[in-house]
Amino acid sequence: MSDATRKIRLVKSETREEGPSRGLPDALDLEFVYPDHSVVVADEGPDSYIHAVHGKIEFSSAYQDMETGEFGTWRTEAGRFRALYVDAVLARGEGQRVCDVMSAESPEMADMCRALFAPGTDGFRNEVTEILQNPVDGNILVVLGVEILPGHRGMGLGLAALWYVIRLHSAGCGLVVLKAFPGQHAPGFDPGRDDWTRRMAYPPAAGGMEEAQRKLVAWSGKLGFRQVGGRGTMALPTAARNPVPKEIRHWVPRQALPAESREGARQKGIPTAVLVGMNLRRLREGKGLSQLELAGKLGVTAIHINNVESGLKGVGLDRIEKWARLLDVPIAEFFLPG
Repeated sequence: MSDATRKIRLVKSETREEGPSRGLPDALDLEFVYPDHSVVVADEGPDSYIHAVHGKIEFSSAYQDMETGEFGTWRTEAGRFRALYVDAVLARGEGQRVCDVMSAESPEMADMCRALFAPGTDGFRNEVTEILQNPVDGNILVVLGVEILPGHRGMGLGLAALWYVIRLHSAGCGLVVLKAFPGQHAPGFDPGRDDWTRRMAYPPAAGGMEEAQRKLVAWSGKLGFRQVGGRGTMALPTAARNPVPKEIRHWVPRQALPAESREGARQKGIPTAVLVGMNLRRLREGKGLSQLELAGKLGVTAIHINNVESGLKGVGLDRIEKWARLLDVPIAEFFLPG
């Protein structure tokens, strides 16, 4: 059985043909891109009950070059995610203990089992069911990691990606589990071990491991995860109505928002030139720069900056990408709704 390379568009741009936005990206598409992989169907070991889910988090946009008139596709990798889908129902049906299946996968999974299950059983610890306050049954989704590259941090993308991993891959699951543990504090961690780790440029955590772990616990808690056990295992029952934090509401579908938050969410019909201009003004003011000072940094005139901020002049994607680098902000910052 194989799973072809596929893309799932999470936040879809709109098509607009009129006004100064013509030739600009209408917005950035946020996508999960899944690689090819195969599954050994005759496997008799614990792996036969565990299915890997992993892929890239990408921004993309189809655009027209404003100078040449040629069409193209712009794409950039923003991060990656990894998860495991544990078919607990099938394992139990074939006489296997779920904890044994998970423990055979990795020491990290074994540690989660000790936090979740009563010793020697497949039953959840009493304190786990008390903390979660929801019936837990079905399969288990284990989120191993959501990693966002430095240039795309600081705008809620990591939390949004975690929200989407749960939304897309927890069907049939009664529980979602993750380990709130900072990877850079793992024994033997090497920041230069491979290209991806070097690109991640993990910063030294201020306050040490305990402070970094506290932040991860609070971060996942925004989606409703609760800490179970004392080793950073976080659990989320899928039966619960999970919150959509304010900082990711511009990333999620309107219908997924609470009813009171849908009015005006992800506004439609804002011309892209106006959207880019609004965000350029926000970024400029956030850095305490005048239009003249910003123009000097970007190599344009103050009149040009004024026209862009007013939505009177469109800017090509290549220039927006350059400006994002010069301002040291993610390119998506230019496309956030007001």
